[in-house]
Amino acid sequence: MLNRFLSLFRKQRPMRSWQEFFFVTALEELHLPSDAIEIDHFKGRCWSAETDWVPVIFPEKVVSLTAALPREKSTDYFFRGFVSSNRHWVQEYPGCESSDYGRQQKTRYRIDESYYRSMAQARFGLAPVGDCPWSYRFFEAVMCHALPVIGRDDHDLYAGDYHTLRDGDEHVYDASACETNYQTLIRRHTLRHLR
Repeated sequence: MLNRFLSLFRKQRPMRSWQEFFFVTALEELHLPSDAIEIDHFKGRCWSAETDWVPVIFPEKVVSLTAALPREKSTDYFFRGFVSSNRHWVQEYPGCESSDYGRQQKTRYRIDESYYRSMAQARFGLAPVGDCPWSYRFFEAVMCHALPVIGRDDHDLYAGDYHTLRDGDEHVYDASACETNYQTLIRRHTLRHLR
């Protein structure tokens, strides 16, 4: 269902980034105009006249998808994605899968439900920063009630607002910290406050 919505969205306007797609979708879910927006991808923030500048926003469609997943934790770690030189540390962990799914033209803008399902089964979501000082994986781990693990030297813009762990630290799963993280994400990274 979400992928069908995405294909309709792509026909209406050219796609630039996930951040733009998520923000536009969140605005349209509230029947707010989405034609005049600004995206600052490096700083992970979005602007519209209705919202002013807000941090990365996730639409209800994605939040609902992850909320409906079973959360029985059967694995310790999960990472699926491109392993660049600044992400090499993730390969030290079990559950690390190299993938270019999000970089291929055919699959670039498709929601990978198996990705979210696997993340929801993990206690810890490996969330290295990439080219920007924040990571979608960080928020995806939070949405799936996995504790985000960032690199020892990573400087994630949003990590200070959440319970996080670092590469090399002792990793102890804490379900209450995951719930607190989730409530922070809902409060700060969705548009529910505009309802």
